[in-house]
Amino acid sequence: MRDSKLVETPIAGITKIANDEHDELRFPYREVVGRLLYASCKTRSNLAYAVNYDSRFVENPKKLDMTNVKRTLRYLNGSTSGGIKYVNGADTELLEAFCDSDFACCEDTRRSTSGYVIMFCGGSIAWC
Repeated sequence: MRDSKLVETPIAGITKIANDEHDELRFPYREVVGRLLYASCKTRSNLAYAVNYDSRFVENPKKLDMTNVKRTLRYLNGSTSGGIKYVNGADTELLEAFCDSDFACCEDTRRSTSGYVIMFCGGSIAWC
């Protein structure tokens, strides 16, 4: 993965593929997603959606899921200087919160997706 082609976003557009082949994957999908979950929970809030989306398929990953995880790894490889950055001298009395949701976005289960981020001194302090 060190010499992989770098990408601008951690996840490609979500597409539904009718071919549900269950090929045997020789890729440590569960382990990689677990490590990405740790990174997205501790220091990389920009990975939260992509990694949470990938974690939906841990039980039975397909080739498309493996491709999405590899894309996230390529994104991480190209953004090694990223992380949480706090601004010195910022307004310490300002706490900002942002949220977004997508009602019934999953075509299979009709479940919704939502997320939030809370910012303080220019850096995120909580996210989901």
